[in-house]
Amino acid sequence: MFLFLSLAIEAMDIGGVDFPNGEISFADRVIGYNPCSGVEAPYNDPKKALGPPDYDANIEEKPGATVAFDVTLGNAKETCECGSLVLEFVDNALVDVPGNDLYIFEVGPSVEATEVFISTDGQEWIDLGRIEGSDTMRGIDINEKVSPGQEFHFVKLCDYPDGETSPSPAPGPDIDAVGAIGTIAVLSGSEAINDSTISSPGPDQVEPTTTIPSSAPGGQSACGFNLGSGIFQKWTQMGGQGSFLGCPTTNEMEARTSQNGTTGLYTEFGGGDGGYIIWHGNGPSYGKSFEVHGCIYKLYKSMGGTTSWLGFPISDEYDVAGGRRSDFENGYILWDGQTRVCQAYSNAGKPQTPTVIASQPPTSTTSPATQPSSTTSQPEELDLTGVWSCDDGGTYYIRQLGNTIWWFGESSVNPGRWSNAAKGTIIRNEISLDWSDVPKGCNLVSGVLALNVLSKDKLTATKKTGGFGGSTWTRTASTACPDSMPTSNGSMTSDLIPTTTSSSSTTITSLNQNTLNPWDTPHGQACFESWIRESMSRMNAYNGDEEFNARKPWSINKYGLLQAKGIGSVGAPEDFHDHNYNRYWWIWDHYNAPSSTGWEDNNWNGAQVPPIREYVNKCISQGG
Repeated sequence: MFLFLSLAIEAMDIGGVDFPNGEISFADRVIGYNPCSGVEAPYNDPKKALGPPDYDANIEEKPGATVAFDVTLGNAKETCECGSLVLEFVDNALVDVPGNDLYIFEVGPSVEATEVFISTDGQEWIDLGRIEGSDTMRGIDINEKVSPGQEFHFVKLCDYPDGETSPSPAPGPDIDAVGAIGTIAVLSGSEAINDSTISSPGPDQVEPTTTIPSSAPGGQSACGFNLGSGIFQKWTQMGGQGSFLGCPTTNEMEARTSQNGTTGLYTEFGGGDGGYIIWHGNGPSYGKSFEVHGCIYKLYKSMGGTTSWLGFPISDEYDVAGGRRSDFENGYILWDGQTRVCQAYSNAGKPQTPTVIASQPPTSTTSPATQPSSTTSQPEELDLTGVWSCDDGGTYYIRQLGNTIWWFGESSVNPGRWSNAAKGTIIRNEISLDWSDVPKGCNLVSGVLALNVLSKDKLTATKKTGGFGGSTWTRTASTACPDSMPTSNGSMTSDLIPTTTSSSSTTITSLNQNTLNPWDTPHGQACFESWIRESMSRMNAYNGDEEFNARKPWSINKYGLLQAKGIGSVGAPEDFHDHNYNRYWWIWDHYNAPSSTGWEDNNWNGAQVPPIREYVNKCISQGG
């Protein structure tokens, strides 16, 4: 059976303003609503802001009235800290046309100031500024804020903190409708949707509707299934059909509401042990999609998915010492790389039943005496200094000194678009920051941030004000140092070679304090990579003892740990933090022949694997 949808477009005149696309000109879906205190029923239903305006003062403003045609935001002390409403245009898109493009219908006896933002994806926002005045129908021309041809599907409204207050039960702006004069229709329903591919609901889903909801406008077909662009973009970024998730096994469907009140959509996938991509429809992560797969997916699904006490996922799966982890609203699931068991934990760190045995092949964390490895997570002092990427498309340069944090962030795609600076403190795993845009970019707003340190390489936002876009940070490097730097006397050092003395096969290195370490320079790192290629090639070509040959091929992973059949680790070594998360530095300290007789493993001696320091020093000195 195939279902076909159609939309009849008929112009509307509202207050003398013509809306050429009629009813589809108005917002269709609530993405997020965070009222300030004092907002009470019946003024706290965000769906009252959907569709064309229908405010009737003769009914709503009568003494004792219990009916409302609008939703109230509340009085905020800081922009968007509370008093915010995010709406989505599903069957249309806001575009720039001559004159006013967007109309906000703010009603009631008092007309309060409102800050207006628009977005193409619900993540990066353009501040259109403040609207206020006595006119309940206020128009905005977006021309000076946008680029030609841009299409916007999301509008965010926040009470402007001007000190003006109004009493409960309806304090702050009262939003009746949001309409787009500059609009284009999105007739995604003109494509056939095959409802025979909709599976029966599981414990984590509700019955799908015949008009499949979309995680963002502009649905796409994936292996014959229908995905909204939010989930589709996440899937394609991960590699699409060729990723470990493989093809979807369901259309995009509505997920059940979590204990935290989070709503959203999801798609199930069949690659490997299966997985989900789950999209947030409201809350702190609205507009974002996260994947859950493998053993963690199987446990999460068995517990009830989004209806379990874990709630919605708030991170993708990522490496931790000794295993893998996924974070959820109220806890996390860990996969132990040694036992291959998945276990759910509350945010307090207490294990919860049940557990699931993974179907992945076992991995051993044993390694040659020349390289210790880690299979358990150890308490360690955090040092967040390094280069971080963020899901707002930015690069952040973070410096930690004691419990003080500084950062500078800028757009990676277009550095002139936005840039910001922040300073704050870290106490245990919580970071509090004051941030502000700086005039290197175009935006000039500010606010506060609260971050949670999920691991030494992962941060997530728990509070954001001022329209800050990013939510998750991942460490990508320990430094962004160039190939050469000025020395203390003003001259330049280039290729910066440590001075060395040799005794048999052991190299003793003393570093000049005015030089960069070889593991910190691109030239030096290239020499490390050359050593890795040559050494592993020698080992794989060498005919050693029976066990050595059976474990081929040998390789070195992203942490510097040796890998082979039955040997490896999904986590970083215990002392990786001591090496500033730099695998080349870790290799420098762990791959040296420890005695005059060479390597402790005779297979390494037979393969003639060179000591790392001797090899790198020679490589740098020869410019190779």
